[in-house]
Amino acid sequence: MKMRSFFLVPMGLMMLTTACAHQHHGHGHGHGHHGQRHYPVQPMPVQQIQYEEEHLRVSGRGAVVPDVTQTQAQQKLMAMRASRMDAYRNLAERLYGIELEGSTTVRQMAARHDTVRSFINRHVAGARVVETVLMDDNIYQTTLELTVGRRFYSCVTYPSTCSTVHVPAPTPVRAPVPVSPVCEQAPCQPVSVPRTAPRNCGSTPCERQPVYTRYPERAPRQGSCPTTDCVHAPYETYR
Repeated sequence: MKMRSFFLVPMGLMMLTTACAHQHHGHGHGHGHHGQRHYPVQPMPVQQIQYEEEHLRVSGRGAVVPDVTQTQAQQKLMAMRASRMDAYRNLAERLYGIELEGSTTVRQMAARHDTVRSFINRHVAGARVVETVLMDDNIYQTTLELTVGRRFYSCVTYPSTCSTVHVPAPTPVRAPVPVSPVCEQAPCQPVSVPRTAPRNCGSTPCERQPVYTRYPERAPRQGSCPTTDCVHAPYETYR
């Protein structure tokens, strides 16, 4: 009796699981037959950052370096120049950031060498020098000021949104062509213009080209010699 009950329990479990599987498969087949519902995907809203206009003010410092080859005035000017360059570098670092390169050497569980180098290579324009003052220990301090608009931060964050404005090159101005004077009332002075050089005639001697008289603003015309004393006919006459 016990053996029969043990056989009946597994058989009943198998029948229940098979019926559930057929029922689940039938529901799935019917749902696929009627079609699935496709819900439209709503795009995620993109939050745009609102940048505000900002007035930046940075300072740089430069020390006077004693040098026997320079006068005190030259040393002061060099220190002022160094403070200005340091201020521009600080302004570029604040606008565009800074690139760092570091390395650390560890030996026997102890740091031996630790080096950090910084790089900045940017174009800064429009900054105004506010003041350059002499501080203690012969140190000059230069203060720069720059007004940064909203478009600057947008271009730095999204470079593809900024379009480069191409300035057209100026059109070259051509020099006026000199015009020969027109002889209307007073007679023009004739100008003797030689003809082109004689060509190579081979064994026979070339005939020398005569010199004709050219008048400005008059077109030549070929014609025959009207008189008997004309030797080099045909000749060129002018209207």
